[in-house]
Amino acid sequence: MARLLSLLVAMAVAIAMGLLVTAAPWKLAANVLLGVIALVLTLINVEWGLALVIFFVPLAVQHKVAGLPTVAPVKLGTDDLLTVCIVLGALLNMARTKRVFWTASPLNLPLISYLAASLVSLAAIVANRGIGPAFLLSFLHLLKWYESVMLYCIVVGSTTTLRQVRRYLTLGLVGCAVVAVIQLVQRQTGASPELTGTLPSGQIIQRTIASFESDAVLGAYYAFFLGLILSLALSAQRRHHRWLMTGFGLMVAVTLFLTYNRASYVAALFMLVVLAWLTRRWRMLGVLAVVVLLFSLLPGVQERLAMTIQSRNPVTGQMTFDESSTARLGMWARAMRYFWTSPIIGIGFWGQRSLRYYGSTAHSQYFTILVETGLVGILTFGWIFWRSFRSANVLRRSTADPLVRTLTTGVMAGLAAVLCHAIFTETFDSFRLTSPLWFYLGLVMAAKQIGSPTTQPAAQPPSPAVTSTRMPLPRQIAPRPVP
Repeated sequence: MARLLSLLVAMAVAIAMGLLVTAAPWKLAANVLLGVIALVLTLINVEWGLALVIFFVPLAVQHKVAGLPTVAPVKLGTDDLLTVCIVLGALLNMARTKRVFWTASPLNLPLISYLAASLVSLAAIVANRGIGPAFLLSFLHLLKWYESVMLYCIVVGSTTTLRQVRRYLTLGLVGCAVVAVIQLVQRQTGASPELTGTLPSGQIIQRTIASFESDAVLGAYYAFFLGLILSLALSAQRRHHRWLMTGFGLMVAVTLFLTYNRASYVAALFMLVVLAWLTRRWRMLGVLAVVVLLFSLLPGVQERLAMTIQSRNPVTGQMTFDESSTARLGMWARAMRYFWTSPIIGIGFWGQRSLRYYGSTAHSQYFTILVETGLVGILTFGWIFWRSFRSANVLRRSTADPLVRTLTTGVMAGLAAVLCHAIFTETFDSFRLTSPLWFYLGLVMAAKQIGSPTTQPAAQPPSPAVTSTRMPLPRQIAPRPVP
């Protein structure tokens, strides 16, 4: 039955692809072809499909495919198509191999609770506008938010060996290196005007690469992977491995500074503090602080940092911030005012954008969640990552496998950087970042279920009666002495 189902799905996909390729524009046809390839590869082997996600998603580009009147446009990209195809392929693969898709993990209940809180918050949008474009936009973005969560479930359910964990970790680091190299190459060759900015001195700076569309998201991406890279460098047993990862970390640090995003700088510094605390290597923190100070002298970086505070009154101590910082503080104040209009369930997931309350976001993930999903949403959101840190820390302390300990330490430090970054922008709204984040959280939870030498029972010595094939010698009975 499973083979028949797979054959029917393959035939339907082939027919749809043939019709689309002959009638659709080449960009859409190319995306569909990539999605079909991902579906087929995942149907054959789930690991192949997950490898496509962790490597190609950061390079995927969003395309506007639909627009809703009176509200913001809905954008779907290659990442959405890849994710849908890989999730479908994984479901078919698990049905074919009689495997269970939903695997127990410490984050299942918090994730379901946050989904329930978000769905309940949509009732506020229905009450205000009915089931119209605003509700549709919010619901579509809720589905997009949980695309990466589906990847988490697939990773937890399909990762059964530490060899898979090592391969996924290596492939993700290679993908990060490709992104960094592309950014450095584009910096030398020039970029399109929408990807550049101008400092007060008139210097033109390039912020990001085309697929990320945001310097903040790219900086958070680098800060997350920098936690993994430095964790590998600190735990490397061989000298050439240590130097390799250190050089890789320096390259990623340079590209992070070249995003000219101040929130990413703060997140990277916070990541270093957390990493030093987890590894108990406080001397490393001093060395890295010197490196950070040297990087801050790069052209444009020092000016970008100095422009935050425009002036300071020496008598009153009152400071005047730049236009961006002042606007962000104003958005946080307005967000708190809107929060009190519906403090329990919020105004609806994505509601501040779909209802166009003040024409922009709050420029903070936490204020956004507080306004959109209320106290229920922010508490369940915090529960997700409190449980993530708690479970990862228990695994880090109990495991005897150096790879698992290194991965867990790096993910905890990188996650701390992302959560710090989320104070200043809607970090979790970008699939470029949430894809590797949930992917590696899934690896940590999968490693927790795989087990380690400290949790496996010791093997009992085999019984001689079971392993020996020799016949026992007859028992010799000594003759009784004659009285």
